[in-house]
Amino acid sequence: MPAGGRGHRLRRHPAPPDRGLLPRPSGRAPLGSPRPRRRRRHDPVLAICAQWFLITVDPATGHIRIIDSVHVADAGLALDPAQCRAQIEGAVVQGVGTTLWEELPTDHNGRITTTDLRSYTIPGFGHLPATTVHLLEPRGTAPAPKPMSELPFNPVTPALANALRDASGLRFTALPLRSDTVWTALDRAD
Repeated sequence: MPAGGRGHRLRRHPAPPDRGLLPRPSGRAPLGSPRPRRRRRHDPVLAICAQWFLITVDPATGHIRIIDSVHVADAGLALDPAQCRAQIEGAVVQGVGTTLWEELPTDHNGRITTTDLRSYTIPGFGHLPATTVHLLEPRGTAPAPKPMSELPFNPVTPALANALRDASGLRFTALPLRSDTVWTALDRAD
């Protein structure tokens, strides 16, 4: 039932009495008979992405430096591989920004407490090393394109958090992974 307590419920209507299947003209299957299943001409359209980072952490400041970034994507038949790579590179930059810098603090009522957005850091390509993108070769008899819009964004945060764990030995569970947060956790661990 939708929020607010008001909504419509679907009613089940009794099935009509069985009068047999009505024939269809031109030799087609009778009405009400199950439709024949279509054969698949290609693999299911399920896109998969993976991300890997090599980072260093300065224990004196908590600053995270990304040394290497690799992204692997199963994009199926990439109609424009250069555009697909650019889409993935942009998603990686956006994901790194979300993971390391972007935050809008709010009060107890959920109102944004930041008075200006000039201090809101949004990364650009100059903040990171280039991401090496590998597009997997399509499989199947008739490969189809697969969606690559927001999907490459998804593995970035977990990959960066795992790289930070490998580099520092600590598991961080809250975002963003700002330098002050990392430094404080490293200082407490010593």
